Amino acid sequence: MSKNHWLALGACIAVVTVGFLYFQNQPPKATGVAVVDLEEVARVLGRDKEIAASLQQRKVQLSEQLITAQQQVNKELAQLRANLGPNPTQQAANELQQKAAQYQQQLVGMQNQATSQLSEHGLEVMREFRESARPVAVDVAHERGFATVLTRNDGVLFAFDETCDITQEVIARMKAQAPQTTPAAPSGPAVAEQPAANPVIQASATSPASAQ
Repeated sequence: MSKNHWLALGACIAVVTVGFLYFQNQPPKATGVAVVDLEEVARVLGRDKEIAASLQQRKVQLSEQLITAQQQVNKELAQLRANLGPNPTQQAANELQQKAAQYQQQLVGMQNQATSQLSEHGLEVMREFRESARPVAVDVAHERGFATVLTRNDGVLFAFDETCDITQEVIARMKAQAPQTTPAAPSGPAVAEQPAANPVIQASATSPASAQ
C-alpha cells in the first residue's frame, strides 16, 4: 500500500473517531411525555380563587349594566304611557305595546350578549393562567428528559405512568418565581356583594320591567 493510501486511510479513521466522540458527548435527546395537573397547580397556588374572583367581578359589572338598561326602559315606557293620557286611543295603545315589545327584544339581546361576554372572560383568564404555567412546565419536562407535555385536564388522558407526573415540580417552580407580597391586615369583616344573577327582563306597555 502506497504512502498516499496510508494517509487517506488515516484521515478517514480520524474523521470517524472525531464524529464518534462528538455524538458520544452530545446530551441524550429528550423523549417521552410528561403530565401536569393544571387544576392542582391553580388550587395550590391560589390561582383558582383569583380566577373565580375575576369572573365574579365581571359578572357584577355585566349585571349592573343590565339593571341600568332595565331601569331606563321602565322610565321611557312610563313616560310614553303618561303622554297618552287617561284615555288613549286603541291605535296609540297598540303602538305603545309594539314599542314595549321592541324594548323587550333589545333587553333580551343585551342579556345574551352579557352571557357571551362572561363566558369569553372566563376563557381568557384560564388562557392567561395556562400561558403562565406553560414555560415552567416545559422547562421542568425538559430537565426530566421529556419531550412532550400533556395536561390531565383536557378530557383525553385516560391513564399515565405516575413517574411522568411533573405537577409538584411545576408548583414548586412557580412558587419560587412568584413575587413575594406582604398580606394586608384585615380592616374588618368583609361583606360579600350579591349581584343580580342573569336577570331576565320583562317589559310591558302597562307595567314596568321586572327581573325574574
